[in-house]
Amino acid sequence: MCEATITGKAFLWHQIRCIMSLLMLIGEGKEDASVISLLLDPNQPKPQYPLASDLPLVLFECDYEGNMEWYFDPEELDRVVTKMQALWTANSLK
Repeated sequence: MCEATITGKAFLWHQIRCIMSLLMLIGEGKEDASVISLLLDPNQPKPQYPLASDLPLVLFECDYEGNMEWYFDPEELDRVVTKMQALWTANSLK
């Protein structure tokens, strides 16, 4: 299991999945880490990478400026946790 902390003011649609896909490719030795510098250069062409699967990715926390209070239904939280644990287990077994 890996944890990534990504901080920004806004994100594009699927941007985190793209980032995680590239990090996994680098970790597996299928891509060189130097590609990150090339991807950040606006003058370089951008290769297309497949998106990381959304199933094992879990958004754990979001921080917002200002005072925000979150309200949730404890029963719904239990249902979500149970479902995510089942999905995680099924994915792990694959």
